[in-house]
Amino acid sequence: MPPKSRAKRAKMDNLEMAREKKRRLEESSRESSEVTAESLEVDGEFNISELLTMSESALEALDTDDDKRIGLGVFLTFQLEKHFQLGSTKAAELAGMMINRSDRSVRAWKTKFLETGELPDCKQGKYQRSGVLWSDESFNKKVTKYVRNNNNVKGKPNLTIYSFCTWINDDFLPNETLQPGFPRRISTETARKWLHQLGFEVLKKKKGTFVDGHEREDVVEYRQKFLRKMIGLGFLNQSNAPTEEAKQALCQFNLNPQPSLVEKTVIIFHDESTFQCNDDETTFWGEKGTAVMRPKSRGSGIMVSDFIEERNGYLSLSREEYDIAKVSDSNVRMYARQFLEYGESREGYWTSDKFVEQVARAVKIANIKYPKSNGWRVVWIFDHSSCHAAMADDSLDVNQMNVKPGGKQRKMRDGVFDGKIQKMIMSNGVAKGLKMVLEERGVNTTGMNADKMREVLGNFSDFKNEKSRIERILTEKHGHIVYMLPKYHC
Repeated sequence: MPPKSRAKRAKMDNLEMAREKKRRLEESSRESSEVTAESLEVDGEFNISELLTMSESALEALDTDDDKRIGLGVFLTFQLEKHFQLGSTKAAELAGMMINRSDRSVRAWKTKFLETGELPDCKQGKYQRSGVLWSDESFNKKVTKYVRNNNNVKGKPNLTIYSFCTWINDDFLPNETLQPGFPRRISTETARKWLHQLGFEVLKKKKGTFVDGHEREDVVEYRQKFLRKMIGLGFLNQSNAPTEEAKQALCQFNLNPQPSLVEKTVIIFHDESTFQCNDDETTFWGEKGTAVMRPKSRGSGIMVSDFIEERNGYLSLSREEYDIAKVSDSNVRMYARQFLEYGESREGYWTSDKFVEQVARAVKIANIKYPKSNGWRVVWIFDHSSCHAAMADDSLDVNQMNVKPGGKQRKMRDGVFDGKIQKMIMSNGVAKGLKMVLEERGVNTTGMNADKMREVLGNFSDFKNEKSRIERILTEKHGHIVYMLPKYHC
C-alpha cells in the first residue's frame, strides 16, 4: 500500500476511535444523570426518606439555617457513601442536588470536617466590606466639601471621575487615619459609587435653575402664617379652601371675621412679566424645502409691572374718578401700570427705586377708589424678590454696622428697646457701632467678635422685624396692610 494511502487510513481509524469514545462518555453521563436521590434504595431496607429523618435529628445542635445546610451536605455525603456504596464524587453530587449546592462545595465541606473534626463556618453575609463610606462621618464631610469646591470652578477643568479618583488615592487616603477596612487605593468604579452614595450625580449645565423648596421647613412655617392672615381677612373658608392644607388650617385656627369687615376689604396683587420682540411662533406654513432661520437672540425686551384687584380687574381709575382727582393732584395717574424697555442702552433695568415710584402712584389710585374714611381696608400682596424686600437707606440692619462708631456705616433711624427710643446716631452726627448699641441695651460684649455681635443684635425685635421700603410706605404712611406670598408659590 502506498505511503499516502496508509496515512489516510490511519487518520480515518483515529477519527472513528474518537467518535466511539465520545459516544461511550455520553451514554455513561446519561446513565449517571438518571440516578437521583429519590431512586436510591438498597434491598428495600434503607431509602432516602430514612436518610432525611436521620439527618434532622443529627442537625438539631446547629444554630443557623446556613450551618444546617453545610452540616446536611456533609452528613448526606457520608451516608450515601456508606449505605449506597457510591463513590465520593457521586455522593457529593447527589448531596449537593438535595441541598441546592454544588458538589465542589460539598466536597470542600467534607474535607474540612475530616481534617479538623468541625464543620466550616458559613461566610455568607459575614465578609468584611472594604471602605464602607457611610460609616465614617468625618470622611463623608471632607470628601463632600472637596467635590463642592472643585466640581465647577471658573477657569479650571471640571471635576471628573478620574481627577476625583486621583485626589483620593494620592492626596487624601495617604494622609488620613481611617477605620479598619478602608482601602488605601480605589478604582474609578469605586470612586463613582462613592460619589453616588454622597448624593452627587452627573448634571448638565443649564441656562436657568429651578429649586423646589415648597416643603422646606421655613417655607412651611411661613405658609402656615400666611394662611392664618388670609383666614383672618375672611377670604378663606372651608367651602372655598383650594387645598387640603388650607382646610386643615381653617379648622385649626377657627377664626370668624366679621362679614361687614370682609365686604369692605379689597386685596390688590402685584406681578411682573417680560416680553421680547423675537418671542414669535416657532411653526409656520411653507413650501417643502424652504426654511426660515430664527434670530439667535431674543431681541429687545419690555417689562410690564402692574397691580390687579378682584373688584375691578387692573388697578385703575375710571374717567370720572380721574377727572375729579386731577383737579387736586396733577401727578395722579389713571393706571398703575408701568412699562420699561430694559437694557443698558435703553431705559436701564428694573430697580427698587423704580418699583417704589410705581407703588407711590398705585397707592394714590387705591386711596381714591377705596378711601379709608369710608371704612375700606386695603391689603397689598407681593411675591418674594430682592426688589420687593429692599430696605430703606435708614433701615435697621446689623449687616450695615461696624463694631466701633464712625467709619463707612449706615446712619440708621431710631430703634426701640424695652419700650424706649434708642438713638442710633450720636449727638455729633456719628453713627453708633455694634458694641455701643449692645452695651446701651445691657449686653456684655466682652469676648464677642463682629459676627457674634450682629447675631445678638439681630435677634432684638426692632431689628428682627424691620420692614422693607414698600412696607413702610404702605403701612406707616397710609395705614394699609402688606403681606408677602410664601416663597416658591408664585
